[in-house]
Amino acid sequence: MKTLNKLLGAVIFIALCANTPGFSQHLITPYEYPIKPGTDEWKNFRTQEAMIAACQIPDKVLNELTTEALAKSCLQYPMFPQINAYNNTQQGFERLASKFNGFKELMNRPGGYTALFQIYKEMNPSGFSKDWSLIERGRFIQKFQYIEMLLSQKAIVSKMDLKSKKALLHECQKKYRTKFEYQDSYSLVGFSHTSYVMINILNSDNAGKSIIDKDLKEFSNTAIAFDASVPTRINSLVEAYLSKN
Repeated sequence: MKTLNKLLGAVIFIALCANTPGFSQHLITPYEYPIKPGTDEWKNFRTQEAMIAACQIPDKVLNELTTEALAKSCLQYPMFPQINAYNNTQQGFERLASKFNGFKELMNRPGGYTALFQIYKEMNPSGFSKDWSLIERGRFIQKFQYIEMLLSQKAIVSKMDLKSKKALLHECQKKYRTKFEYQDSYSLVGFSHTSYVMINILNSDNAGKSIIDKDLKEFSNTAIAFDASVPTRINSLVEAYLSKN
């Protein structure tokens, strides 16, 4: 009888867990958005609301995506370019995040940072071909904007421990140096996105926050730099921070 009760208890436990968000995350392939920009169906949309509705990830799929697959699904979000259609990039991201269930889910998952960081480490800013058209190169560069905007969000940064923050800062510095070698392609905008991750990490730590210049406060809220000295100064602050922590 005791053995039977244990078996029944195990069955009930498994059944309950199977209905718990996160337990059944087994879909390893990113979500394939059914309607994408450039298609005839997309061209028939008359409002942004219709586009946003078409790009929501079905709840059942959303709950079953592994965190890595979810992160990749978010990076492929068809409406992601719209973050540049607002007063500043951070505002644009917040507007999209309030309407897209994929972003909400990713930022709520404990492993969201880890999944994004693994993808980010594998990305090479110099990985484009000189033979690519301006459009192809632009799309490649945009991928860095997308992942760096995700990594810079407070909901992501707040779940990181000091070791993870330092690892990301070191990775950002690598990306920054490579982008600088290809500054004709990345320009100030490309440097700004990497710097935005770094300043938000500094802002999340008392020791880091204490070394941020007052003049950088506006950038830390907008992700928009109007002066090339902004990313340079942030990189210097990160070097100072890492040397003491």
